[in-house]
Amino acid sequence: MQLNSLIATQDFSNAEMRMFLATLPAYERNVLYLIYIFGYSQREISKRLGIPHQQVSRLHKKAIQTLREK
Repeated sequence: MQLNSLIATQDFSNAEMRMFLATLPAYERNVLYLIYIFGYSQREISKRLGIPHQQVSRLHKKAIQTLREK
């Protein structure tokens, strides 16, 4: 089942979501976890990972785009 279908019906398990997240590169996956699971802002993530805020923003955007395409 595709992610868009799962989200549209809100019929997905944690295991299914982890499966989709596992397809992302580690940096993108980590950014999503830090934002959506731990509640960090992009600026906080930037400081925590030691990367520029703009890079965090790009990683977040790319991860979301990739997941939408699945």
